[in-house]
Amino acid sequence: MRQSARSLVLLLAMAPLLLAGAWAGGGTARVVCTMADGTDPAPGQALCDALRNQHDGPPLRLHVLTTGPAALGARLDLLTDQGPRLGPALEFSVMDRALTPDDFQLFARDLLRFGLLQP
Repeated sequence: MRQSARSLVLLLAMAPLLLAGAWAGGGTARVVCTMADGTDPAPGQALCDALRNQHDGPPLRLHVLTTGPAALGARLDLLTDQGPRLGPALEFSVMDRALTPDDFQLFARDLLRFGLLQP
């Protein structure tokens, strides 16, 4: 493989980590955020921000599964040297109103409390 092709393959392999660090504002990202196809990026970003504000532990991946005006679904994965440990999918919903900033904070707290499988 030519050097330029090898460099491109390496760059593409590292792109998710580089982007995660940029999304986190530089440095090592403690929370990497991904979103399922068809989800609205605004609530996903709000949930990711809320999680980052509450988490300073081991590296995690937040995977936003569903979004809606009154509901969210997400999974929290623990990132380890042996690969990600997938957590359970959790859902959060409210009735008779749209999601508020406090709802994102509450769901982030619940993800940290209940969304990580114990070793």
